Amino acid sequence: MQVLVVEDERRMAQLLRQGLEEEGHSVVVAGNGKDGLAMAASHPFDAIVLDVMLPEMDGFTVARKLRAARNQTPWRVRCWTGDNGFQPARGRQ
Repeated sequence: MQVLVVEDERRMAQLLRQGLEEEGHSVVVAGNGKDGLAMAASHPFDAIVLDVMLPEMDGFTVARKLRAARNQTPWRVRCWTGDNGFQPARGRQ
């Protein structure tokens, strides 16, 4: 499975990449929302993981633009917090 991870925190992106690759997935990382949207529009990913707080374009805006473009890739928006790990926000499966 080809997964796009849109995450600006370098350490979190590395952890997500490592975990997904250990499960046999191929991972591409975008460091901001604008790049993530461009990558999602130009490549057929099997899944997208979005952070909410991103530079240039937040994860909710990326998700809205993907939906408006009728991008059929399943995605999940995740809220990373320093206090309690990560919480699912919303997404399309």
